[in-house]
Amino acid sequence: MITRFSVVFAFVFTVAVFVGVTPSYAVEATVDIKDMADTVAIKSTVETELQTNDTVTVITSGQEAYNSNGKDLKLLIPAGKKVIWKANYTGEVIESEALLFFAGGGSVEVTDCTVTNTGAGSVVFQGNGDLTVSGNTKISGNSVAVASNGDLTIESGDIRSEKGVGAVLCYGKFIMTGGTIYAGEGYAISGEGINSTITISGGFVFAHFATEVTATSAHGVASSEIDSAITQLSGTPKIEGTAAVAVWNTISGATEYVSGSADNLTVSPENSVVWWLENGVSGLRYNSSIFYPFDKVTITDPFEVQQATSGPAPDTNTNYVITISIIGGVIVLFVIFLVFWRLSRKRNKTKNADGVDDHNIGEV
Repeated sequence: MITRFSVVFAFVFTVAVFVGVTPSYAVEATVDIKDMADTVAIKSTVETELQTNDTVTVITSGQEAYNSNGKDLKLLIPAGKKVIWKANYTGEVIESEALLFFAGGGSVEVTDCTVTNTGAGSVVFQGNGDLTVSGNTKISGNSVAVASNGDLTIESGDIRSEKGVGAVLCYGKFIMTGGTIYAGEGYAISGEGINSTITISGGFVFAHFATEVTATSAHGVASSEIDSAITQLSGTPKIEGTAAVAVWNTISGATEYVSGSADNLTVSPENSVVWWLENGVSGLRYNSSIFYPFDKVTITDPFEVQQATSGPAPDTNTNYVITISIIGGVIVLFVIFLVFWRLSRKRNKTKNADGVDDHNIGEV
C-alpha cells in the first residue's frame, strides 16, 4: 500500500541523490586497538572510520595498555569531526615527537584512560583543533604532558610532567574547571599564544621552583611566586572559584614537613594549600578537604614531632593502673579506719558497763 509518507520520502530521497547529497546512515563508531599490529594499523582504521562517521571512539578492551613500541601515532581528524580517546596507551618516543599527535582541525576528547610516555617526547599534542581532558584520565611523561594549538579545556583528571619546560602548553584559550596539574620542572600551565588566556576556576595546580630551573619560553626566569606555576604571554591568568595553586620552593633542599604547615609553599588563594599526612601517605591538602598524594616529601604528624621534642607522651595504661591503685589504697585505709573505730567504741561501752556494776556492789 502506497501512503502519502512513502511518496514524500521517495521524492526527498530522489532529489537528494539527484543534487549529489549522500544520506548519512552512521554518525558514531568505536575502534578497539587491542589486537592491532602497530600504529600504522591504528591510524588507517581510525581515519577510515572518520570518513563515514562524525565521532570515532578509540578504546582498548581489557586492562593492559596498548604499547606503541617506540612509535608515535599521528591521526588526521577533519574539521567538524571528533575523536574520543578512551584507550589506555603507553610508549617511549623521542624528544621531537609526541606519543599521540592529532591534526586536521577536528576536536579531541581524552577521557577515562591512562596515557604515559616513558621517553623524552611529549605525551598528547593537538595540532590545530580543540582538546578536552575529562573523566578519570591520567596523562604523564618526562616532558610536556599536554599541548594544544587550539583551545584546551581541563574538566578533570590528573596531568603530570616530571621534566622539561612545563606540563601544559596552550596557544589558544585555556580553561580549567577541575582536575590536577603537576610540573616537576618549568611551568605547570603556559599560555604561549599572543591571544592566549588562562582561566582556572577549579582543581589544583602544583609546580616546583629551584635555582637551576628556568623558563625556556619568552616569559623569562621562573620565580618562587605563583607566576612560576602559571604564566601567559600577555595579560594576567585568572585564578578564581575553588581553584588552588601552589609553588614549592626547593632551594633549601628541605623535603620533610609537618602536617598542616605551609613551609616553603607559595599558595593562591591564601591558606588554600598545606602539607598533609593522610592515612600514612605524604602529600598536600587543598581547599581544606581534598588530598593530593606526593611522594617527593615526607610529612610527619605534629603530635609525633611534639613527642620527639618533649619526650614520650604519658602511657594511658600506666595512668589507669596508677589511678586504680590510689583509689584502692584509699578504700583500704577507710576500711581499716572503720574497723578500729568500731573496736574503740566497743571497748568504751564495756568499761562503762563494768564501772556501773562495781558501784552498785559497794552500796549493798
